[in-house]
Amino acid sequence: MIHIGHIILSISVGTIEGYLAAFFYLIVYIVLQVFCYIFIVSFYINEDGYLEYLDNISNIRYIYKTNKLFTMCFIIILLSMSGLPFFAGFFSK
Repeated sequence: MIHIGHIILSISVGTIEGYLAAFFYLIVYIVLQVFCYIFIVSFYINEDGYLEYLDNISNIRYIYKTNKLFTMCFIIILLSMSGLPFFAGFFSK
């Protein structure tokens, strides 16, 4: 669900800066959502390329042992979606 309140607030100002802020927020939010879904879907693919069901959320911890860069990118995406400072989600909000 898109956080439409940020977009409506930016557009309600009625200036070019407001429209640009709404557009920037929308683009950042869409990119973060797409990357998050890509990461989550890739959790279900095993090394043979077949889809594999994860029966427990704690099995995700094994991804850190096999691919540390993948895990760090996923952490950065999640921190950015939460809006912590120095990430794209913070600057868009």
